[in-house]
Amino acid sequence: MPIGITSGANWKSAESKALKSNMATAFSNNLNWGRLANAADITAKTTDVIATLTHVGDYDVFDAVAHNLPDANAYYVSCIGGGYSVTGARYRARRTGGYEYIGDIITAGTITWMPVELNCVKSVTANYTISDYDRKIIINTADAVTLTIPEGLSLYRDIEIQRVVASINAITVATSGSETIEGTTIFVTHGSTSSSFLNTQIVRITKTGAASWKFTNGIVSGSNSNGSYEKYSDRRLIQSGLLLIGTAPATNGVFSFTFPISFVNTYASGLIVNYVLTSNAGIYPTSYLSPEEPTETGFTVTYSTSGTVVRCIYTAVGEW
Repeated sequence: MPIGITSGANWKSAESKALKSNMATAFSNNLNWGRLANAADITAKTTDVIATLTHVGDYDVFDAVAHNLPDANAYYVSCIGGGYSVTGARYRARRTGGYEYIGDIITAGTITWMPVELNCVKSVTANYTISDYDRKIIINTADAVTLTIPEGLSLYRDIEIQRVVASINAITVATSGSETIEGTTIFVTHGSTSSSFLNTQIVRITKTGAASWKFTNGIVSGSNSNGSYEKYSDRRLIQSGLLLIGTAPATNGVFSFTFPISFVNTYASGLIVNYVLTSNAGIYPTSYLSPEEPTETGFTVTYSTSGTVVRCIYTAVGEW
């Protein structure tokens, strides 16, 4: 039966007394934090957080070597919900500098910590190592930038990356140790371009496993002399280009083209290329013959009309 607090409640039962005590202690945690975190005479615990804080309302200061902390720093930790130090319990951890985490016991014996999103936007003008508190990285330089992800950042956390100035240079994310992004240790979120332009697309990556990250939102784009490309989080890759060919021979002409970046699929597995040849004599649409099926890296066109071919305009859709 739920315990209600009404006028005249005498708080004589053990359950009522425990509830009253826990509510009062939890309410005073913010005051206790200020005292505990700054008091010189406090000896920080080196024990396991779970074994030390066993009831809702328990709190203490833990040394950096204690177990089940968010990282290797001293923290004030309180048990704020979920009952006791078992699966379902919830904790709050704070340390100097305004860093705060919420942690849950999802697996017995381990607290899974997630940073509270405070001061989570970071503006950078050079290479930068991402911290567990960064949620959005603003690239405020036209220079090439490498963002490094250290090992051990919180599971299921997102990082958004955005450039706010025009540039021709790439933004690259590099992992550490055994961690990967889409199976590779180097992932380009904003590709280099053949000419400077303002690409403010927000690209998001998410940590989906202990050592794995995924591209989960946005458009990764870039261009070079072969055309431009756009990569989507659903693995679509769209490429296009306008290519100068030159003078066509009097008989059948054959020209080969290379995509800006490679697809992972071929014509047989769904890669589609549409193109139009234009010349000073008009427009000559052509169709594929069997030997001209596109590959992961490019395609070949053949046409039978002589004349001076000015350009080939193409769009290719496949997977990255």
